[in-house]
Amino acid sequence: MKTTQLIFALLAAVPLLGCPKKFTDGANDGGATSTNASATDPAAASQAASAKPAILDVCALIPVATVASTTGIPVTGVLPPNDSGIPTCTYRANGKTPKIVIEKSLVTIAGVKSLWPGGKDIPGVGDAAYLAPRATELDVQKGKTVIRLAYETGTQTVTDDAKLDVLKKLANLALPILAK
Repeated sequence: MKTTQLIFALLAAVPLLGCPKKFTDGANDGGATSTNASATDPAAASQAASAKPAILDVCALIPVATVASTTGIPVTGVLPPNDSGIPTCTYRANGKTPKIVIEKSLVTIAGVKSLWPGGKDIPGVGDAAYLAPRATELDVQKGKTVIRLAYETGTQTVTDDAKLDVLKKLANLALPILAK
């Protein structure tokens, strides 16, 4: 029994390795924190391992530095996961914005169009792509996979064309990694 608990504790601790980047509001970049009790409590690790299936770690697959260098946006960390069960990573600067979201979506392009009427199709990105009104979200389909890319600028004035440029760069970065 103790061997099984130890194995679960070790497996649960593997994604927690690393050094977190702390933000002033208490968020971190997904590295280890003192609130990760499962790393030291075998019973908690066993319970956590059996409670949730493994979710694709978008933040590990597409690191902060890669997003920053690809987009030219000064993202420096990530927000903690939201427990939605949807593979998502939210990248941000030291403040609340700019914020970038990369997510494997559960919605089809047709579904997105019904949710966000007034957007437009974007040719040349994936098999199909749809830009939501105000150019803050681009949903892209490649094969059977749909990813959602969002770029929130906050109070910064950014043209729709500039937002679309960032969203296309994100799509070209994320599609080869997430559309498998």
